[in-house]
Amino acid sequence: MDVETASKAEILRRIRAGNHSTSAEGAARSAWETLPRNYKQDGVLPPEAMLQLFEDRLRDYDATVTRTSRQALSLSVATL
Repeated sequence: MDVETASKAEILRRIRAGNHSTSAEGAARSAWETLPRNYKQDGVLPPEAMLQLFEDRLRDYDATVTRTSRQALSLSVATL
């Protein structure tokens, strides 16, 4: 093995060792990854009710909400 190849191999070995360290950061990352994710991931509302709820939440943050159709989208955007 020539010097350049040996140097690359040593660099890669150190990187791999660092990526698998048991430092506090590594332990925290492992703990985070093992947290259970038992929350709902699918909506239970019908699409129209979900859209209405989303609009209400946006308005709670003083966002301007404009309902439009696909056909009128460019006109709606142009008037904003």
